[in-house]
Amino acid sequence: MVVISELIDMKDTLNRVMRKAKKANLVLDTWMEEYGFTDNTKPKTGFIKESIDSSEVTEHYNTLKWVYEYNRVFNLIDIVSDYINEIENEINKLEETA
Repeated sequence: MVVISELIDMKDTLNRVMRKAKKANLVLDTWMEEYGFTDNTKPKTGFIKESIDSSEVTEHYNTLKWVYEYNRVFNLIDIVSDYINEIENEINKLEETA
């Protein structure tokens, strides 16, 4: 029989898991908002041309953004990965006690 204190512990664990999942989702949303371009970036476009015409401005900007902010992109992915690992650990602990 499950004791009330065990139920409270499970509820607390589920609340922690939910907070971490929401944080991971926020980071993914930020990543998609900032770097989820509708067209593929073309690195050569950002560096080879000396001048660009008006139809290429967005593509040029998106390519340079990806290149210059690569570390930020990588860090966002790393943060989400950490949250997901923590969530998995919390769920495994719950399964062990169930």
